[in-house]
Amino acid sequence: MKELQATEDPPEARASIPSLELKDLKREVVEHPIAVTQNENDSGITVVRHELGSTSGIAYAVLGADLSNLDVEDIALLPLLARVMGETGAGEYDQVGLSRQKGTHTGGISVSVMTTAVYPEGSDESKVLEGNHLQTKLIIRGKATSEKIDKLFSLMRLILTEARFDSKARVIELLKEDKARAEASIRGR
Repeated sequence: MKELQATEDPPEARASIPSLELKDLKREVVEHPIAVTQNENDSGITVVRHELGSTSGIAYAVLGADLSNLDVEDIALLPLLARVMGETGAGEYDQVGLSRQKGTHTGGISVSVMTTAVYPEGSDESKVLEGNHLQTKLIIRGKATSEKIDKLFSLMRLILTEARFDSKARVIELLKEDKARAEASIRGR
C-alpha cells in the first residue's frame, strides 16, 4: 500500500484531474437585491428578503429577535437560554419528539446568540467600548425544502414561543455538559 501511494501517477491520470485557472473565474460581482419591509403585516417586525442565485429548492430562513435592552449581566445567560430553547423540546414535543420533527421536515433548526459591538459614529473602533454599546440578538435559523417551508416556520415559532424551560432534568444535563466542556477547555490550556 505504501509503495503504491509513493508511486507517482502517470501523466494521463494527472491530466484527468479537473482544475481551474484564473481565467475560469468570473470577475463580476453578483448583486442580490435586498427588500426591506418595516412593520410586516402590522406585526412590528422588520423583514429583510433577498433572492439567492440557486439553492436547489432549499429555503433558508434566519430570524433575529433584538435583545439589546437586556442588562449586561443577563446577556451572559443568553447562550444557555438559546441552548435550552433548542434542546429541551417545545409545545407538545419532548426533546426526542422535537428532534424527530426537525429531522423529518427540515434540514435543521438552531438557536444561537449574536452579540456585536456598535461603534458610535466617529469613534475609534480599535478600542473596547462599555457594555452599553452592544447589539444582542437571539437568532433562530433553519432550512427546509420549499414544500416544507410552512413546517419549518411552524417549528421555529414553536421553539420561540413554547420552549420547555420547565424540563428541569434536561436543563441540569445541559448545565453539566457545559461545565464539563469548560473544565476540559481549562485543562487543555
